[in-house]
Amino acid sequence: VSVEGRLDVREFGDPAALHTVVIGVLNFTARIHRWAHDGEESRELIAMDVGPWRIRMIGRLTQLARTGWWRPDEGDSALTHAIDVRRANGATFTAADTEPLREALFHVLGLANGSLVGLTLPMGYGANDDQPTWIRWDQTVSEGLMSRLTWFDANAADDLGPLVEGYMALATNDFWTQLMRRAVRMQVAANQPHPIDQAIPVAMSGLELLAWVQQPVAPPVQLAPGDVTAADLIRGLLTWASISTTIAPELVHLRGYAAKSGRDLPSALSGVRNRLIHPPRKHGKSEWPSTDLMIDAWRGAMECLDLVLLKMLGHHGNYVHRRHLVPYTDGDTLAVPWPSPGPPDPTPAPPRKAR
Repeated sequence: VSVEGRLDVREFGDPAALHTVVIGVLNFTARIHRWAHDGEESRELIAMDVGPWRIRMIGRLTQLARTGWWRPDEGDSALTHAIDVRRANGATFTAADTEPLREALFHVLGLANGSLVGLTLPMGYGANDDQPTWIRWDQTVSEGLMSRLTWFDANAADDLGPLVEGYMALATNDFWTQLMRRAVRMQVAANQPHPIDQAIPVAMSGLELLAWVQQPVAPPVQLAPGDVTAADLIRGLLTWASISTTIAPELVHLRGYAAKSGRDLPSALSGVRNRLIHPPRKHGKSEWPSTDLMIDAWRGAMECLDLVLLKMLGHHGNYVHRRHLVPYTDGDTLAVPWPSPGPPDPTPAPPRKAR
């Protein structure tokens, strides 16, 4: 039964005294170089230990293709993985105990995948039961099977557990829960560059949202409160995250655009965004950004947004940058630019008035 095209949530059985919860995963297509052998078949296996939880994410695509249930060239959705959740100490738990974990998994897997990953049909089992004792007919929003650019590398499976733990450490109150939901959803939405002139403002909105709350750094020139611009806020955010405000050499068209007016990266990105949102009023007064310039601006904004979110989640591994102009090769990664002693203090800083 559905209401306005959405599945009504139905719950059956007893959600207490569970030993294991199994969750279906829709459309997680990020490549993973971790394998477990199951008889004559190899499957992806991602092990994540997050606080008191022992998590195993097992791939199903090989099995589905072998049985003919799903083939990559047919259909647009598949149950690609299953997640097994247990207490590390073997203790029982309730379905409600897993809700913060499921929230973190949904957002971190989407962030790694570059598109929304669905979590569906959680089923709970008792310690000695081979049949579920609790089932919830429910599914998060998801996007179809697709391959998108992402910071996540096929060799980075070990990074997922710490990222889930970092998300849970941040989302401990309503303010930060809402903030992280919005920021990750903006990042995933902006990662669809069709049309690209829509993706750039969304990416910049994500950066400005995070700049509004995360440890602002004073601009290089003292400004009155009403004169602090979005570029100033984003510049402070990048400085906090140890991200260079110099435009990368690969972004040739953005560098050329910035050189005309002495802009740095935050100012150039804001300039492109402003021109897309506020087009020229008179023909010939100011040109629309070219396609090449928009592509460079999108790549630059997305790399900044990737890095800021990874910094906030306490990531200290490598990442795939956004400046690849040739086909990407697994392992072609960079170290994050910040030093490593642990995740930042999640206490929000007081907002600063922006123009």
